[in-house]
Amino acid sequence: MNKLRKRYKSQSEFRVAANNIVATINMRLAGGWTPFGESESSRYYTTIEEVVELYIKEKTKELLTCFEQLFCSF
Repeated sequence: MNKLRKRYKSQSEFRVAANNIVATINMRLAGGWTPFGESESSRYYTTIEEVVELYIKEKTKELLTCFEQLFCSF
């Protein structure tokens, strides 16, 4: 933060710039962007909603398999 702060002449200029950075990041996050999934190619971009749906589908399959094994064992 100190390196970034030194780029501005006054504290108020720094705060305005910092608020703009925060607002930009928040807009990107609201649009589905995730900093953990960044890559050079846009084809690897996956929204958080898609990731959650895939996770739920996978866990549902695992749960159904467990129930099938449980009922088949009796």
